[in-house]
Amino acid sequence: MRKRTVTSLCTLTLTAFAVAGCGGGAEREPQAPPIGSITTVTDPAQILRPIDRYIPTGWESQLVNQAANDAMAECMRSFGITFTPAQVIGLENAEHIRRTIDEVFGAFDPQQVWMDGYRVRAELSGPAGPMPEQPGLSPAEAGVFNGVDPVTQSKVAQFAGRPVPDGGCFKVGRDSIGGISVSPNVGVLPFGGPKVPADDPRIKAAVDAWRGCMREHGYEYPDPSAAYLDDKWHTAEITSEQRATAAADNGCKVSTNLVGVVLAVTIAYDNLYIERNAVALSDYRKRVDEVLRQAKPAV
Repeated sequence: MRKRTVTSLCTLTLTAFAVAGCGGGAEREPQAPPIGSITTVTDPAQILRPIDRYIPTGWESQLVNQAANDAMAECMRSFGITFTPAQVIGLENAEHIRRTIDEVFGAFDPQQVWMDGYRVRAELSGPAGPMPEQPGLSPAEAGVFNGVDPVTQSKVAQFAGRPVPDGGCFKVGRDSIGGISVSPNVGVLPFGGPKVPADDPRIKAAVDAWRGCMREHGYEYPDPSAAYLDDKWHTAEITSEQRATAAADNGCKVSTNLVGVVLAVTIAYDNLYIERNAVALSDYRKRVDEVLRQAKPAV
């Protein structure tokens, strides 16, 4: 058997299929919608959004990924290549990660930071390449997988006297699940999901309050994400400085209710997005459910 690859949650969509909006077109630039009541948020479990019901769960994503991987492996075997697709980790905690890591409020888990610091690290939100890497494959075998010669970047037409399908076995796997992106992340939704402008005045005011609180504790960061993505935390062990910073960070988020404000604003943009894209969202969810029905007997 070939070498098994382990992939973090952030690269899930690109492990088995490319990230893409479902429904066509482009989402219109949202106008700042009014917000409802602001809940005091002290625990990630309180972070519940209207858009959650459309996002595939970690279990659903695992099921669909496995079906796509099985189709990829079968395609590769048809060319005499023993192949083990990359496996995705972190799916069992997907919903928790989505509630504890956010590009606006940063890392939020007040009950854990005293011991674990910034437990969920930057790797979970880092960029990924356009195709999954498959260590252990020769260049010719990689061409069968991707449908493109990794050296010349030209289309691979044949291997061992047999025609290689367009897009390679990677596309065969993706086509087996209807060509849709299934991941426990908002970005797989039509048009990339709801967008919350970073310059929304209500969020800016909340971040300013958080920044002032952090300054009072002796920390200078422009925004919450900068605090948990600080290069100083890229160490083998969690340092006392990291724990202290994370504790101050989360304490300031609670005292200023930064997360509560961000959640209220995000919910408003979620509702606007759902209203504007109801048909595309319904179609996406139906397609996901159909793939799940087909995948269950095979996995």
